[in-house]
Amino acid sequence: MWNQEQDSELLKIISKLRQTFHTYPELSGQEKQTRETIRNFLQELGIETQTFNEQYGLCGLIKGEQSGPVIALRADMDALPITEENDVSYKSKHQGVMHACGHDGHMAILMGAAKMLMQNRHKLAGTVKLIFQPAEEASPLGGAKAMIEAGVLE
Repeated sequence: MWNQEQDSELLKIISKLRQTFHTYPELSGQEKQTRETIRNFLQELGIETQTFNEQYGLCGLIKGEQSGPVIALRADMDALPITEENDVSYKSKHQGVMHACGHDGHMAILMGAAKMLMQNRHKLAGTVKLIFQPAEEASPLGGAKAMIEAGVLE
């Protein structure tokens, strides 16, 4: 069971990750550093990671200690071609690129969930796939189609 101190620490981690992603946004098909940040975080937690062909998608696998179904949790990774006008300490450092629709938060929340799941893996029955999808903003199917074709849902 999680306690208030663990909740507070996890919230700090998620907030810092979100601000990092917000500071260094990357457009669809250019999420190279974003993927590396996610991969490093997951690998530090002991989570196996998989990448997909030439795109910047990533999947982490958390295998429970008991058998069971496979479920997937997904976050989108790309930013938009928008100039940020906010005046905050974590303002975008990439001129004309901004996380304006929440993808920075989606990634950070999924990474927080990964940490929580790994700390409770002994209670987990089955496998959790953590899917970080690039190019969600690209039409018509963004990075989803390419990741599916590369086997992320296998």
